[in-house]
Amino acid sequence: MRKTGYVEESHPEFLEFASFRERAAAFLIDEIISFSLIIPFFVLIFLVHLDSLIGYGYLIFLFFCLYPLYFILGWTKFHGHTIGKKLMGIRVVMEDGR
Repeated sequence: MRKTGYVEESHPEFLEFASFRERAAAFLIDEIISFSLIIPFFVLIFLVHLDSLIGYGYLIFLFFCLYPLYFILGWTKFHGHTIGKKLMGIRVVMEDGR
């Protein structure tokens, strides 16, 4: 974070909104990464539990619990960045600039 005079650039007066294209590109990068992390589990579940309801339960768990975990961890533990946002140079901030 660079400083301008005595005020840090993360101060709300210096924040700029990311453009639609930047946000869309970051989202696509994040989708590719998150699905590439989940697809091996999908394949494994289909191979082991091909015709059972347990397999469908695992798939629902993966999609609705582990998939959002990538984004939640990015927003909370990695200072408002997911990998896609980091590559595009954007991050999620609160209204006060933190």
